[in-house]
Amino acid sequence: MQINVFVIIAQIVNFFILLVILQKVFYKPISEAMEKRQKKIDDLVADSESKAEKADELIEEYEEKLSQLEYQEKEALKEVREKADKYKEELLTQYKNEADRRKEEYLKEIEDDKRKREKELQRSLGVNSVKIAESILSYITDKSLEEKIFASFVDKIKRIEELDERGEISFDQEQFEVISARALSSDRKRILEDAIKEKFANFKEVDYAIDENLVLGHELRLASYVVNASVRKYVDQTELNIIKTIESKY
Repeated sequence: MQINVFVIIAQIVNFFILLVILQKVFYKPISEAMEKRQKKIDDLVADSESKAEKADELIEEYEEKLSQLEYQEKEALKEVREKADKYKEELLTQYKNEADRRKEEYLKEIEDDKRKREKELQRSLGVNSVKIAESILSYITDKSLEEKIFASFVDKIKRIEELDERGEISFDQEQFEVISARALSSDRKRILEDAIKEKFANFKEVDYAIDENLVLGHELRLASYVVNASVRKYVDQTELNIIKTIESKY
């Protein structure tokens, strides 16, 4: 078999011509198309990544806002609880103060009522004791108990130096106060003033007052001393004994 060189050369030439034609007609457009397509793909990928980043940013922003809302909600709930607790404490304090006030008022009413009853009892005891003593004394002597007590009062004034064991009385005193359970007659006032003048050289006047709590008797009130002649202390002691007896029974 003989090789036809011309044919071979012609085929080689045709091959290169074909390559040139393919390069010009097919390969370059295809390459450009592929490059454009790749560019579109790259642009799509970049756009997707950009959108993904924006989406991440939006998600992060949303989560941050959600976190802020949750924090604000917690703070609001905390504030509401604190206000509720404070209001509760204020109400409890108010109710406690009101309860304490009412309790004090109730106890004061009880104490006032007790004192009132004790005072009524004391007055009743004093009056009855005086009546009994006067009745008994009327059988023994022609003088009443009131006269006896007044005479004792005048005698104490006359013996005032003996009674003043501690030297508390100032005999330079000018003003005097006499307290009696009942109003004094002018004769008795004169007797008292004469007795006081004997002991107090600077005597000027006596102020008279009435105190029914003495029950029966008199008091001479000086600046630092009191001359007393009354049945008050005996009535007080009797009242105390009766109250103790009543309390021990109940």
